[in-house]
Amino acid sequence: MNFPFVLILSVIAGVIGSWVLYFLGFYGGNLLLDKYTTKFPKHKKYIEEKLEYLRGKGHIGVFISRLIPVARTIIAIPAGVLKMNFLKYTIYSACGIFIWNGVFISAGYILGEGIFKYIT
Repeated sequence: MNFPFVLILSVIAGVIGSWVLYFLGFYGGNLLLDKYTTKFPKHKKYIEEKLEYLRGKGHIGVFISRLIPVARTIIAIPAGVLKMNFLKYTIYSACGIFIWNGVFISAGYILGEGIFKYIT
């Protein structure tokens, strides 16, 4: 019964969190990335790869990145740095968040009872 409610709330929370990181990247991303890569120079290559990926793929890149565990967390900052269209960013990001959360929440509902039987 609660499945749709939980899924909708998790998507809303994910979108709001991605907005915060998007605006962080939009307004202070270059400064933030410069400071970060100065402190962690080994990460500079990965960050530049993500920026290039987004330049090449655009909003589809945001959607795909939302389906990859580590990339889904940080993709909003490079999207903000690149000043992507906010409405399109939100739509593609929300779709990726919806699919990711839907899969794992569904798995939890389906497998949840069975896992508790094995634990106890």
